[in-house]
Amino acid sequence: MPQIEPNFLAVGIAVAVNFFVGFGWYSFAFGKVWLRELGLPAGHAETGASLAKGLVANIVGCFVLALVLGNNIQAWTPSVWGIPGADPGAISQAMQAAVFTFLGFFLPPLLNGIAWEKRSITLSAVNGGYSLTSLIIAALIMTHMR
Repeated sequence: MPQIEPNFLAVGIAVAVNFFVGFGWYSFAFGKVWLRELGLPAGHAETGASLAKGLVANIVGCFVLALVLGNNIQAWTPSVWGIPGADPGAISQAMQAAVFTFLGFFLPPLLNGIAWEKRSITLSAVNGGYSLTSLIIAALIMTHMR
């Protein structure tokens, strides 16, 4: 059984980067579309306790995503299991981890949201795009900071 230890510096960097990517994603890049799809007026912004709750939830989510993804990447790294010379390149491993995690664990709930909760494809695409982008960023940081 391999010894898997989290790289908390890499996790912290992934959290910080993904926090700011989320800010840009849901404000500058897709903010208007996202608000429209949620049925909120243009320029809507959370304030006070509601804003604080959302920011804390985002940070916790970014932390859990980076920590678990980093653990999974290590678990699927051959050298961690004592197999020398078989590790994929950092970018290849990051992309595989991010894309397969997205396809297996993020896409199904997005599709169910479209089918059962009547969420729009556009809203699901905005949210899914952010999830995939966050996974790619975290995976790249994790694989480059081994």
